Amino acid sequence: MILPSIKEFIKDYDSLYKQAGIIFCKYNLCQWIKNDDGTVSCIVNRINSHKGNPPIIEIDGCCISTCKYPKDFNDNIIKRKQHNAKNGCNVKSLKCKLHICEYLRNSNCLEIIEAVKQLDSLRKIFQLKYDIIWKSIPFGSSKKICIELYRKYKNKSK
Repeated sequence: MILPSIKEFIKDYDSLYKQAGIIFCKYNLCQWIKNDDGTVSCIVNRINSHKGNPPIIEIDGCCISTCKYPKDFNDNIIKRKQHNAKNGCNVKSLKCKLHICEYLRNSNCLEIIEAVKQLDSLRKIFQLKYDIIWKSIPFGSSKKICIELYRKYKNKSK
């Protein structure tokens, strides 16, 4: 299989990232609210914090465990750290952007069901062309890391 050019990979990455962002905003999927300390929390953070012992850290805006508990993960591609700032995540990670938590996946709300379908469709589009990248990168991997890895695979395939 001939891999698309680096330029096409970057174009696809940026386009899908932008589309996913539009879907999350349009449907307000995570229902972000600013906390008193300036951090943000999503609907799952708030529901879990009201139940008592939240499995998700209230002050962290990310629900992906590799970023939430960086000390529990160690890999050669990305040095684990929490990427969230007061305004949210500062890493352009398509894999994270296309992540859908179980709360959203299990929703009965028709708008959320539609949004999940759209996000799953974007993920499938990326995987059809770049499945090797999707499978190779962990959550939290930046666009730069994905491009470097894609470049390596592309050079190997020549």
